[in-house]
Amino acid sequence: MKRGGLFSEKRSEWVGRSPAPRGWQAEAPALPPVKCPFHLRVTVLLPLLALAAFAHHSTAIYDLVHGTIITGEVRRFEWENPHVHIYLDVTGEDAEIEHWTVEMENPGILSRLGWKKDSLKRGDAITVTGGRAKNGSFQIRAAYVVLPGGRKLPALPPVDN
Repeated sequence: MKRGGLFSEKRSEWVGRSPAPRGWQAEAPALPPVKCPFHLRVTVLLPLLALAAFAHHSTAIYDLVHGTIITGEVRRFEWENPHVHIYLDVTGEDAEIEHWTVEMENPGILSRLGWKKDSLKRGDAITVTGGRAKNGSFQIRAAYVVLPGGRKLPALPPVDN
């Protein structure tokens, strides 16, 4: 036996007979790993994944019926999930600089449409066509972007009929 009689060096371990003395805790036996059949895992996980897909926010905040066209200078281009964003400085009608946020699809979809994470650089002059936020803020959901060289890239996938 170890020093201390029936007790080990650690208070939580009881080396002697059960039950452990009052104030001391016996170590719980390890539980075997739970085995879950594949079909049960799929049955539980599939609806959770579908729910996560539907939880994604919609484009309801944008007026996608009446188009808006803005031209400005790229401040920042963020290539990240869940949406790619362009931060654009636009000169307004009163010669004031307006700071616009352009929202686009995720990087996977944009890659298939011809975009790359280095498609835009700070200082690039671009034109964005899309749906402005219904609340009048400087936000737009891009449909097309005209790059500095005149190349027009779609920012939305084609509509399936």
